[in-house]
Amino acid sequence: MKTFMKGIAFSLMLAGVLMSSGLLWAQNDVDALRYSMLRWNGTARFAALSGAFSALGADFSTLSTNPAGLGLYRANEISMSLALTNTATQASFLERTDNQSALTFNVPGLGAVFSLDLTKKNRENDWKRFNFGFGFNRIADFNQYYRYSGFNTSSSWIDYYVAEANQNGGVAPGQITDTYPFGAGMFYQGYLINPLPSDTNQYSGVVQGGQIWQYGDIRQQRNLSDLVLAAGANYNDKLLLGFTLSMASISYRSNQVFEEKDLDNLHPDFEWFYLRNSLQTIGAGLAAKLGLTYLVNDHLRLALAAHTPTHFWMQDVYDSYLSSSTELTGSHEWLSPLGRYDYELTTPWRLISGAAFVLPTYGLLSLDYELVDYRSMRYRFRTMGTLEERNLEQEINQKISEKYIAAHQVRMGAEAVLNEFRLRGGISYSTSPFNADVRPDEDLSRLSWSAGAGYRGNRLYIDGAVVWMRQKQFFQPYTLAGVEVPGVSLRKTTTDYLLTVGFRF
Repeated sequence: MKTFMKGIAFSLMLAGVLMSSGLLWAQNDVDALRYSMLRWNGTARFAALSGAFSALGADFSTLSTNPAGLGLYRANEISMSLALTNTATQASFLERTDNQSALTFNVPGLGAVFSLDLTKKNRENDWKRFNFGFGFNRIADFNQYYRYSGFNTSSSWIDYYVAEANQNGGVAPGQITDTYPFGAGMFYQGYLINPLPSDTNQYSGVVQGGQIWQYGDIRQQRNLSDLVLAAGANYNDKLLLGFTLSMASISYRSNQVFEEKDLDNLHPDFEWFYLRNSLQTIGAGLAAKLGLTYLVNDHLRLALAAHTPTHFWMQDVYDSYLSSSTELTGSHEWLSPLGRYDYELTTPWRLISGAAFVLPTYGLLSLDYELVDYRSMRYRFRTMGTLEERNLEQEINQKISEKYIAAHQVRMGAEAVLNEFRLRGGISYSTSPFNADVRPDEDLSRLSWSAGAGYRGNRLYIDGAVVWMRQKQFFQPYTLAGVEVPGVSLRKTTTDYLLTVGFRF
């Protein structure tokens, strides 16, 4: 559940939360970042120019970035894009490295644009065209798979659940399962944590001081799509204006497996445990996107667009399963209840500016800049929520304000014209959204390259593109007060192969 990247599925739940409520099973600052940190996608031409399209227009992807580009359409058009995405992840943990990859097929864009010529009845009309379009673009991809393993000499997963059970004065054995049904209660039922003889409200684990083999298997799936309904107008072939109603759709799945094994027989009452955490998140959101493009002359274009925050209504459904084996009590299994929680999330404003230099018979050069202030991400839990929910909402939102900063993205693309054929290339770089003073070890900057080619006929066009993206991530399986817990360093390489077919009519 935690990527881009969140620590283990449920280890970042804050102390003092009533786990039986389901609150914060997935709702924390890293989840907010996952649904706010977008990667623009859509047509192969858009991808081949690394998304540097805000001043170019006349491409369906711009309905999600700068809808003013609609004003440049001069015919009706329908297009569909297909893609294969390979996500390769290298995970390094305790001096051991593992490489995994996941291949997925997806539809990054599908839509139609209809163009109305406003000069048919009056050739002197300064308003040349009014165009509208609808469809969807995929704007974030959550697919990723990685594994890690290593010998931890300092701590155990069990220590985390001991700390959970012992917080706030501890909890009685008869209440621990109801109080922590997705955490310490399961480890109590698995005979991995046990009450102290001197104080039965306090617990100790069957593994102490580390010296244990640890394994992780993380699989994340699905995407964030932008369903768009847009309109654009062309004033005197100089000023383009556009508006998009964005209806975003989130579908996210996470399945995380964590294991510990006493392969060296260093612990007298422990053999192994297997923990599986599953999460499914769905969400629907609304936002508005406004854009304008000014055609300075036949060659130079300038653009500006603003995206309001997307307000999401979301739901998490989750459960956990634990199996364990100890030398004294044998094997055990425990399945948590099915958890469900509804909440709201607001993502940041976005500002996009761009410039393009166009030579119609030779090609073009385009540059975009995008600003997103991730400090403004905000959760809202139940309107009539408990005091714990309201306090936790404030605590997480405050953590977001401190942990994140404004991030910048620069995109540049070029296209060469060879009669009916096109050659394209681009590069994009995004700075990390983390505040280096607060999280000096975390870096989510992104660097991508792209290349492509296309054919442009009178009615039919076909475009292809390849996009490579590299990104570093850091994954903390769990946290312990006063103990340095080893983390997993990730190097993620994503390769997209896109094909777009469009038809004008």
